[in-house]
Amino acid sequence: VHGVMISGTLKNGRSAEDAVAINPGDTWTQPGGEVHFTGCTEDADCIFVGRMDGKMGPVKAEKPVEASTQTVVAAADIDLQPLNPEQPNGPRLKVLTGDMKSGPWSGLALIPAGVTTPKRKHGSSFATTVVSGTGAGDDISLSAGSIWRETAGTVHTTGCVSESDCVFFISMDAPLEITPVD
Repeated sequence: VHGVMISGTLKNGRSAEDAVAINPGDTWTQPGGEVHFTGCTEDADCIFVGRMDGKMGPVKAEKPVEASTQTVVAAADIDLQPLNPEQPNGPRLKVLTGDMKSGPWSGLALIPAGVTTPKRKHGSSFATTVVSGTGAGDDISLSAGSIWRETAGTVHTTGCVSESDCVFFISMDAPLEITPVD
């Protein structure tokens, strides 16, 4: 699994005793087939979004692995790169899985506060979750945890109407292809 925390604090690791905290905005990977513990602290319910490369299916295990190979990246350490290098203060992106040039892929996108993208369409379908901030598009406002899906060729805009930047988790079925629409 490649996941992104939205709210609450997830505990994940070899066992309940050595699980690490995964906080809102943090990302993590957990290799398939690796025995692990996953739980939520009592402070708040946990909501996260992610993409799995295969089937989800818990299998009871007798003992934890010798060493966990999960990775956790704190939200502040995620290396978001400009989607357009000529606009370094514009939307930024971090690919988490796959390759956005050959697809399918998933990643995080940051849209700066107050920015709305021009109308556009994509060559593939995708699903998006608001990780933080208040996202907006085509007469709708979406808070953290909200999800939506666009089918290939649907004309849309995406914006950030909150006072702070918006972060979105995107899971796209094919390469990233952006076609501007008048």
